[in-house]
Amino acid sequence: MKRFGKSHLDVLFRQVVAAELASARKEVLVVTGEFSAFSNYIELQWAVRDAVMRGISFKIYASSFEPGISRKLIKWGCKLYVGDRRARNHFMVVDGKTVTISKEHPSGSCGDRHGVVSKTGVRKYIGIFKDLVHNGKPIKKIQGPNPLLEWLSHPVDLGARTDGARIDLDMY
Repeated sequence: MKRFGKSHLDVLFRQVVAAELASARKEVLVVTGEFSAFSNYIELQWAVRDAVMRGISFKIYASSFEPGISRKLIKWGCKLYVGDRRARNHFMVVDGKTVTISKEHPSGSCGDRHGVVSKTGVRKYIGIFKDLVHNGKPIKKIQGPNPLLEWLSHPVDLGARTDGARIDLDMY
């Protein structure tokens, strides 16, 4: 068993998760709240993407996903599930052999994640994952607008001249 403690900007948590994802050979199961670590930390996005590109299967259960994050994960081939039920501790099972457990911490907090990587109790966590997925629902179609397309289709008027065609002739 390997422990990781609280650290500034959750650096230890991020290092542990990235290393576990790099060691994956078949499948990763994830149970989390709003999947904020993925959206907040680019190195975790890279670790998931690298694993997916190596052929690793991802199944992720969360209480919610931001539309942009779901689009990215589904495009990469991850299977997403959402539900109202939450696990007390967030966890990740790699290849049915190890479980990385992020102990309960304040929602959306940074620097509070701490937990363990263990080879014991893996079956229990796989069971929790299956139970949550069974009572949740798969995300197949992304609900909500694409923020970039919305922004591009409704340009903001800041009240400043933006025409640069005569930039050399205009004197302010």
